[in-house]
Parts: sequence; C-alpha cells; structure tokens
Amino acid sequence: MDADPERYRRTADDARQGAMDAQQTDVALKLLDAVVKLRPDYVEGWNRRATLYYLKNDYAHSLEDIEQVLVREPRHFGALAGSA
Repeated sequence: MDADPERYRRTADDARQGAMDAQQTDVALKLLDAVVKLRPDYVEGWNRRATLYYLKNDYAHSLEDIEQVLVREPRHFGALAGSA
C-alpha cells in the first residue's frame, strides 16, 4: 500500500469526483466501496459514500455510513447534520 495517505486520498477523490461529474453514480459508488474496504479508517470515504447513497435516495445505507463516520469522528459536522 502507498505510504502517502494524502496521495491516496487525492487519487480516490479525483476518481470519485470524475465519476460523479459524468453522472456515473454506480461507478462512483464502486470506487467508494473500494475506499472504505481498503481504508476503513478514512472517514471521508464513509462520509462521501453516505452522501452518494443519499443522492440515490437510499437513506438506509446513507444512515449506516453516517454511523460509521460518527464512530470514527464523533464531531464530524457533515455526518451530524446528515443524521439530524
């Protein structure tokens, strides 16, 4: 695994954003699935996947991912707002 977590984050974010910009939500979801599987400690992977689920009207999965965000970062503003 790459020792530079910032490089990993940028790569994952760029791929996800590219898929979202092209309205390929299924591709973006698969990328985020891989991110949370490979780096479960990466809070933004969970948060972004929760957002994507929300945009797809899949509220149950969105809330599950929000729970994972809050387990890892209890003060995460986006997750707190999303769970309200």
